[in-house]
Amino acid sequence: MLLAQIWTARLLGPIHYGALAVSLATIGIVRPITTFGVAQHLMRGFGKELDAARRWLPASARYVAICSACALVALLIGSYVGAAEGSSRKLNALLIPLLFSYAAVELVSTKLRIEGAHGRLAAWPIAGPVGRLLALAALYFTGARGSE
Repeated sequence: MLLAQIWTARLLGPIHYGALAVSLATIGIVRPITTFGVAQHLMRGFGKELDAARRWLPASARYVAICSACALVALLIGSYVGAAEGSSRKLNALLIPLLFSYAAVELVSTKLRIEGAHGRLAAWPIAGPVGRLLALAALYFTGARGSE
């Protein structure tokens, strides 16, 4: 991951890399709102009730949808009302799918824990950084490079 960060910084240049870092930090601040404790609740429920805890899944899905919508609103308000510059606002808007992917990673990780699939669980969190690296590589090889 360190090499990916170094390559990203060299690819984007200091100004663009700084904007990316600020946007990722902003999403990182808002990210816990997307699931807001559902993963822990499901782990406890399946630990106590086993398969009977499946009754909580529809309500949990609705709760995550509502919390994710709240996180999206918080991100947009923070981007447009806060001190963000125009380029940071655009970057935050472009990175909205990343916000939802964090929720998906957390929920899938919980599912894998419940199933005891520890091998897949170990590999799953790497998907986000690898996806970012592949997206940046695609930008690099199509000619979209930072100039500063």
